[in-house]
Amino acid sequence: MASAERSRRTHPDRLDQGDDAAAQAHLAAFGEALDVLPLLAPKEIRPQLRQAAVAFERLTQQSTPADRARAA
Repeated sequence: MASAERSRRTHPDRLDQGDDAAAQAHLAAFGEALDVLPLLAPKEIRPQLRQAAVAFERLTQQSTPADRARAA
């Protein structure tokens, strides 16, 4: 959770700075936070948080045309 806390404190505009490694680290930290939130949140909103975590994971696992071109 420490990496999620560090990421929360940084500026979101860093994702647009062209530093792919830094952007990936921020996305990973956000994903970690989404995974932990259902454990800490009030019972009533846990299902929605779990859905958000699953959707975020699914989206971050999808490759873009640029990703496929780099891998080729």
